[in-house]
Order: sequence, then C-alpha cells, then structure tokens
Amino acid sequence: MPMIWAGGFFLTEVSTPLVNWRWFLYFKHKHETVYKVCGILMTLVFFLGRIVYMPVFLIYIYAQNDLVNSIPSRSEAFFLG
Repeated sequence: MPMIWAGGFFLTEVSTPLVNWRWFLYFKHKHETVYKVCGILMTLVFFLGRIVYMPVFLIYIYAQNDLVNSIPSRSEAFFLG
C-alpha cells in the first residue's frame, strides 16, 4: 500500500516538466503561441494536480487509518531490523 501512496504523491509533480519547459521558452519564444499554451497548460495541470487531487488523495490516505497505524515508525523499524 505505501507504494500506491508514493505513486499518488508522485502525481502531484506532474506539472514540473511544464514549469521547466516554460522557463526555457521564456528566453527565446516569449512572444510566441507555444509559450502561452504552455503557460495555460501549466496552470491547468498544476491546479488539477495540486489543488484538486492532493486533498482528495490525502483524505483517501487518512481514511485508511488502520493501515497507517500499522506502519512501524523509524525507531521501531530500526530496532526490529
């Protein structure tokens, strides 16, 4: 189950390539359509990935309270091997 959580948190970074792409476009293509389209896509994907998806995903994790409590803490994992 923690692998599903890791994948879910990874999805929140889906807008990062668009942020980087927009930064590179800023220097030579700032006044072109591709720069504007990238900005709109970046904003839309960021909104969906962080503002909409993240709270829903966190509620999903907190709803699985028994599973969350069964994961050993770092100190328990260290001493138990």
